[in-house]
Amino acid sequence: RLVSVTRKVQGDAIEGALKELINGPTASEKKRGLLTAVPPDLKIRGIRVKNKIAEIDFNAAIEHGASGSVLLDRIDQIVYTATQFPAVNRVIITINGKRRETLGTDGLSIGGPIERREH
Repeated sequence: RLVSVTRKVQGDAIEGALKELINGPTASEKKRGLLTAVPPDLKIRGIRVKNKIAEIDFNAAIEHGASGSVLLDRIDQIVYTATQFPAVNRVIITINGKRRETLGTDGLSIGGPIERREH
C-alpha cells in the first residue's frame, strides 16, 4: 500500500517531490519498513504542466525491473506524488521524449493521462 511521507524540497515543488521519491526511503523510513518500487537510476528529463495534466519525461530506467505489481506500484508512486499538488490531477508519462502506449513487459497502459487508482 502507498504511504505518505513528508519531505522538504527546494525549487519547483513537483520536480522536487519526484526527486525525493527517486531518492527512496530515508534511514528512519526504512526502519519503519517502507520500501519503494522506483529504481534509483530513474532520471527526470523534464516536466510540463498544462490544464492540470503533468507530462513527465523520464529516462529508460522507468522500465528497469518493471513487471507485475512492481510496475503498478511504481506508476502509483509517481502519479500520487505528482497529483498531491493542486496544479495536477493527471499524469502523462513519456520516456526519452516519446509517448508510449504501454510500459514494461506486461504492457501496462500509459497511453492516456493517468489518474490516481483507488486503493
